Amino acid sequence: MWCCSGAEEEPLAAPPAGYPAATPPRAPAQPRGPNMPRAGGGASAAKVLPIDVPAFPLAELNRLTGNFGGRALVGEGSYGRVYRAKLGTGELVAVKMFDNGSSSGQSEAEFCEQLSVVSRLKCEHFTQLLGYCLELNNRIVLYQFATMGSLYDILHGMVKNQAVQNGTKTHLAAVAALCVQYEADFRPNMTIVVKALQPLVNARPGGGGDHQ
Repeated sequence: MWCCSGAEEEPLAAPPAGYPAATPPRAPAQPRGPNMPRAGGGASAAKVLPIDVPAFPLAELNRLTGNFGGRALVGEGSYGRVYRAKLGTGELVAVKMFDNGSSSGQSEAEFCEQLSVVSRLKCEHFTQLLGYCLELNNRIVLYQFATMGSLYDILHGMVKNQAVQNGTKTHLAAVAALCVQYEADFRPNMTIVVKALQPLVNARPGGGGDHQ
């Protein structure tokens, strides 16, 4: 080993009998990136699960949403706000920024665990998670933009079409709620779902008929 002066250091002498050998110094820890999940410490530290979507820099999200301004805002709720943005590829995305401390009281480790699970969820019936950002203690997720709007938008948009009555809309909402029940015994079978959706299909332009 060489010191700063260029002279070779003397090798360390063996410790006297009865004394333990000196512990070599530890290598410095690698710095954590601004968008990397924090790993816990100690023997009981939880394993950092992989997140299968890219991390977006906060600066890029600020640019895409106009610094999360009102022009890009499309909705807000008890947990945060949702903004509309267009990626460089031309794809529209929904950028959800959680309010600080609003993510159901989750720790960062719990939040990242959910990110890991959702990032690997691939199903045509769910909007896909496209990315995330954890810089500066923010919790931001990017989803596919739902061009048809929310379930609320779809149901209340039927007011313009008198072919679908309020009772039908209420029944449709009830069936939709049953479809996402945790217990399988409470979920309706496909026959009930198709029957509930038929008035909606018939009310669409060109709808109706057995082929629908």
